[in-house]
Amino acid sequence: MPSAYIEWSVGGITEVISPNPSTMYIDDAAVSTKRLSPNFPIFWRGD
Repeated sequence: MPSAYIEWSVGGITEVISPNPSTMYIDDAAVSTKRLSPNFPIFWRGD
């Protein structure tokens, strides 16, 4: 990183939503040093 400042966020935007207010659930987020494609393998956590 060229700076000590790091920020990470997830969100969405819409003009109309029903019901109002609604809940947004986020799943399968990843932090990476390179762009990840939709074909990126699922993380395995082991047992």
